[in-house]
Amino acid sequence: MIDTLELSMKESILLPVLDHLKPGDNFVFNGFNCDLGTIRPRSYFANRDWPLWLTAYDAISGVKISGPMRRTELGSMFLPHVIRLNIPHLAGLPKGCLPISDEQFRRAFNQAREILHWLPEGWLDKAHVKRIDLTMNFELPPIEMLEMHLNMRHKRVRKDSFKSDPAHGSIYWNGDQSIICLYDKSRELNEAIAKQGPDCTIRYAPFMRLEFRLKRNAATRCLQHAVKREPIPSMIPGVPPLPAPVPGDFSITDINAGTLFAMYRHLLADFPHLPRRRPKRLTVPTLVAIGVQQGWTLHDGSSIIDFYRTYADPKHVRYAQKLALSIDVGGPLFCWLEIVPESGWGALAMPMVTPMPPA
Repeated sequence: MIDTLELSMKESILLPVLDHLKPGDNFVFNGFNCDLGTIRPRSYFANRDWPLWLTAYDAISGVKISGPMRRTELGSMFLPHVIRLNIPHLAGLPKGCLPISDEQFRRAFNQAREILHWLPEGWLDKAHVKRIDLTMNFELPPIEMLEMHLNMRHKRVRKDSFKSDPAHGSIYWNGDQSIICLYDKSRELNEAIAKQGPDCTIRYAPFMRLEFRLKRNAATRCLQHAVKREPIPSMIPGVPPLPAPVPGDFSITDINAGTLFAMYRHLLADFPHLPRRRPKRLTVPTLVAIGVQQGWTLHDGSSIIDFYRTYADPKHVRYAQKLALSIDVGGPLFCWLEIVPESGWGALAMPMVTPMPPA
């Protein structure tokens, strides 16, 4: 469920081995590739006498840590302002896969402690949550899903959706404390494979990822870190309220897969059902769209859209695919809560994804 987790600390640490470095230097520290730069003179940390900025990145585990640094008589004082953890990589999962169990979360946090052993003891319990990405993969057609959500709204984001460059295949809903992203995850993985060289012929089958990037108060409330002790209310039938936060001190290591899954369903419930409309006249694209909804096939087993794609203009094919998602010929409305039922992930959810072997 968690893809990226960003934490921050308010406790500075002493790094005496960095005293001889100057802005612009690149070096290796505790296995991390590090860059040292300067902060803009009028920035928040520069006004508090933190003129330098240290960024460290581990390419294997995906851990990134950055923050301000300043010189002192004892050495270099470093304040880890952003600690970005790639939870799937830390849990030992392949690319594109997501952790879904408490055991995988514990494994990721234990691995983070080992990699960041040079931070103060108990840093994972003291850190504050800056951002958490709740994600799920779905075996749904990317083109149709993007067209379906192009004009949809989400209750937690007041702004309209933003469609990126079609080459990236993604839609964003940008809010103040939450960003919702629907994108073609298989395209991203296949592009990464293509960069390895022409000899690599494995590919991922098309699938989507719907990601909720929660920041600041939205993230802390998601992780039961807020001050209020009542559960999050829900007015939607079949969606129970989240469990009340655990009394007392709360640690990031106390999160569990069940709470994250419940929070994800709450965010899904704020998507409206897909509105459909009646076709005004029967055209060839409309007839093909009805065939797509009804699952028409030819004698050779090919679908009606494949047959239409062979003879029609590509823009007419795209129009027929869009109509199949928007017109009403008796089919059910699209509802995310049916894709992710309360009893489990559902048939179309994909916690584990594997590339297809070469043809």
